[in-house]
Amino acid sequence: MHELGHRLKVERTKKQLSQKQVAKRIDVKAPTISGYETGNTTPPIDMLIKLSNVYNVSLDFLVGIERKRTISVDSLKEDQVIAIEGIIEAFNRANDES
Repeated sequence: MHELGHRLKVERTKKQLSQKQVAKRIDVKAPTISGYETGNTTPPIDMLIKLSNVYNVSLDFLVGIERKRTISVDSLKEDQVIAIEGIIEAFNRANDES
């Protein structure tokens, strides 16, 4: 479970959130988040789902089953989503060429 704790901490710091901020968002106390990150306690599935939503990653990614990251485009307009898809396709083509 140490890998899970590390991944939780990495995702939290990427979002520039404190443990207290994350705790408030998922309705727990800050020491609970600390326990998850240190591996002293294992979050139940409902907390993992909440954390994956806060960090905007899939549950599979969060627990280490899947190595791919996901990016939520839910709050974007359709033309913005299309633009992002175009950028991703360009990066993929560039990677294929190298």
